Amino acid sequence: MGLISCNKILTVGVQRFDDDHHQLVAIINQLHRAFKSGKGDQSVKHALKQLDEYTNYHFQAEEMLLKQHDYPHLEEHQQAHQHILSRFAHLQAEFHDSPAAMQQNLMQFLLDWLISHTKNVDQQYGPFLNSKGVY
Repeated sequence: MGLISCNKILTVGVQRFDDDHHQLVAIINQLHRAFKSGKGDQSVKHALKQLDEYTNYHFQAEEMLLKQHDYPHLEEHQQAHQHILSRFAHLQAEFHDSPAAMQQNLMQFLLDWLISHTKNVDQQYGPFLNSKGVY
């Protein structure tokens, strides 16, 4: 079993984004396994790169669909995404400078981000998009 599993907290009611959240969970679990295995930086760097790329892809897809449907809270949603991306970039840089010291901070941020952002921000757009016929 991984560090985190998919559950209702990570569900927003839009299949495309629910699938993305499952993929983000899988990558975070992959990163956690890479840390725990102690096999070296290559697997950790690969997982971090994958997470960074997929997070950007997911955020862009959300923002594009929300914009297309005139989501009234789009600007706040975009700001939340920018804050997450900025914090993630900062933690990645710190991690590369001192991996052992930053490992727990990075993993805690990723878990907090995924759970908190999905629960408190993403779940707000689910009913809105559902009302527009997007499931």
